[in-house]
Amino acid sequence: ILDEQDNVRALLDLDAVIESTVQRSKDEIALEELSEFNKVIISMFDLSKEIFRDKDMSRLNQLNDLENMTDEFKIKFSTNHYDRIKNKKCVFELSPYYSNILVELERVADHLNNIGFSIVNPVGDENK
Repeated sequence: ILDEQDNVRALLDLDAVIESTVQRSKDEIALEELSEFNKVIISMFDLSKEIFRDKDMSRLNQLNDLENMTDEFKIKFSTNHYDRIKNKKCVFELSPYYSNILVELERVADHLNNIGFSIVNPVGDENK
């Protein structure tokens, strides 16, 4: 499973995809937001792998804090984006792509959190 996680992490190097999509929209703020989001996701990949491999319960709070940060990013960056749409500071036609990327990145974060917490609970839910 750890080798597969490395493969997925390599695929998640979204900087090129993000930059391509956002450059077409001419929305530099969106590019900065998604890059920030992506950095947290990459950190979560590395941390969840280490937690799972080493069965290191002491780092679960750190992983959960990062996941909570992604929840906040999704809300904050979505709000920022709608403000940019309202103020005509981005290309409206590309906005669904941006919104979908935010949702999917947050879902990845949820899964990474579940991987880490699976050492405590096989279903990976930190609330159990």
